[in-house]
Amino acid sequence: MKRYEDIQAVLEDCASSISRIKERYEAARSDESQLEILKPVVKSALEQCRSVLEYSAQDIWESYTKKKNSPHFPYGKDEESFSKSLRKNLPGLDTQRPDLLQIVCSIQPHICGSLWLYDFCVLTNFNKHDRLKPQVRRDSPSNTISIGDGGMIMRDSGNIRINQWRVNGVLINREPLVLSNSMSQQQLRGMVIDSVQVKKEHDWVEFHFEGSMHDVLKLLDYSHAEIGRFVEELNKRI
Repeated sequence: MKRYEDIQAVLEDCASSISRIKERYEAARSDESQLEILKPVVKSALEQCRSVLEYSAQDIWESYTKKKNSPHFPYGKDEESFSKSLRKNLPGLDTQRPDLLQIVCSIQPHICGSLWLYDFCVLTNFNKHDRLKPQVRRDSPSNTISIGDGGMIMRDSGNIRINQWRVNGVLINREPLVLSNSMSQQQLRGMVIDSVQVKKEHDWVEFHFEGSMHDVLKLLDYSHAEIGRFVEELNKRI
C-alpha cells in the first residue's frame, strides 16, 4: 500500500486519543460532575479513523486503474445502499479487483452483521460538519461510598440512619444522617462538615452519543481495532 506508513501514523495517533479518553472515563467513576468526555478529542479520534478509510480508498482505486478520481470509502446501511456507494466511488472494483472488494465488504453491515461502520461514519460526519455531538452519562447501578477516610464504607446500601457520628471525638454530621448509595456526591458532602472526606466510586461509567445506543469509548475502541484489521488485510493484497 502506497499510504501504509501514513495510515499507521494516523492509527497510532488515534490510539493516543483513545487512551486520553480512557483516562477520563476512569477519573469520571469518582467524579459525578463529569457529564461529558473530551468532545473535541472524540471528534479528532473519529476523523482520524475515517481518514484511514479514505486513504485506503485511494490505494484501492490506484491498484486497478490509472484514471483520475477522488474516491471516498464506500459504505452503506444495507447491501443496496452499499452497492450504490461502491459504484459511485470505486466503479469497476467488482470486476477488476474482486479480492479487494471482498475485504471492503467484510466490514459492511450486510456482511458482518453489525452496523458499527455505518454508525461510525454517520457520527463522524455529524461531528465534522454539524456540531460536537452531545453525550449522555450513564452510571453503573452499583457503587461504593467512603466517608471519613474509610471510617464508613457503603456498598449498594439503602437508607442508613446515623444520629451522631464522631471521628476522633469530633462530631462530623450537622444533623441526623440518612445515607444511601443512591445519593449523589454533592448530597453526601452537604451532610457532613467540610473537613470530612467523602468519596463515591461507580463500578463503571459510560458516555453515550445523544440519541445513539453507542458508548463513545466502546465505539472508538471497536472501530479503531476493526479498521486496523481491515488495513492489514488490504495491505496483504496491494
